[in-house]
Amino acid sequence: MAEQKSALFINPKVLLAIYCVMPLALVFICFDTLLLNNQLQNTLPRDPRAFAWFVLLFMIPHIIASFFSFVDKEYFEHYKPQLLRGAQIAVILGIFLPALAGATILPLLAFATYTMVHVFMQQSGVSKSLMKNSAPAHVYWQWLGIAIAIVIYAYLLIPIPWLQNITIEPSILISAGLIVFSIYSLLALNIVKQSRTRLGKIYFLGSHCIPIMGALFIFTDYPILAFLIPRIIHDLTAYTFYITHDNNRFSETRSNLIYRVTSKLKIPVFIASPALSVLLTFTIVEFNTTVLTVILTCIIFLHYYTESIMWKRDALHRMQIKFSPYT
Repeated sequence: MAEQKSALFINPKVLLAIYCVMPLALVFICFDTLLLNNQLQNTLPRDPRAFAWFVLLFMIPHIIASFFSFVDKEYFEHYKPQLLRGAQIAVILGIFLPALAGATILPLLAFATYTMVHVFMQQSGVSKSLMKNSAPAHVYWQWLGIAIAIVIYAYLLIPIPWLQNITIEPSILISAGLIVFSIYSLLALNIVKQSRTRLGKIYFLGSHCIPIMGALFIFTDYPILAFLIPRIIHDLTAYTFYITHDNNRFSETRSNLIYRVTSKLKIPVFIASPALSVLLTFTIVEFNTTVLTVILTCIIFLHYYTESIMWKRDALHRMQIKFSPYT
């Protein structure tokens, strides 16, 4: 992000740089395979949530940070009907889905679906903005990518013994996978040709590779990377937008109650937003109870809902977002 006076502009090259975690993951696999004889592969957990640092830095903090902008009277009043509707949906999903988790896999599938729609839609939306064009094929590519991501995420979430009860001929599975990924890539090629910017093309191809890399990580038996890489990309991209928005909004109106307090402590928004969200996450994790878990689940679903409305064209949030010049 580049600063101009008190306003922040999102540098698209920074967004693109976040995708470097994918080639770095490939380097990690090569390093472990060629030099360490797969020692890391054999010792790493399947799920990165086993690491406390991962929970404290990713997943929850950016969700908490996404709500800071609503601690603003004008914003709250403007979004109040959607927030109330979203809260009702979030409470229903947050309470009843976990309650059914022990009896059926449907809650896990529902959570995987909602999560992947949320994650992939974000990267898809940023891609369209940077390409300065929305090709007709984009919507088909988008939903096919979401479908692939759901299958991958469901595989990571659903207990392995359940999956072992499904018997499919490997040749059929490989053929189906090749067909799906071929269609997915053909759609991508059509979209890339219609991009109006070179940087947009590169960013779109990076987004395109997320589910492909996820499948590769599972195939090479590094499931932790299939979980970790999309999470890092999603969270860092989200923080870039939250920090930029919150800084520009507060510079313009100084109406946000949270940043009024932090500004008195001489803490700039770009530090206050991530620091405060990580601190609140630590508090939640430290005092973890069943009630807090249910509340946090509801907050996660509300986050999914609010993200679908706050970044739409002509929304108040979008008015505070500008990109640095790029081609």
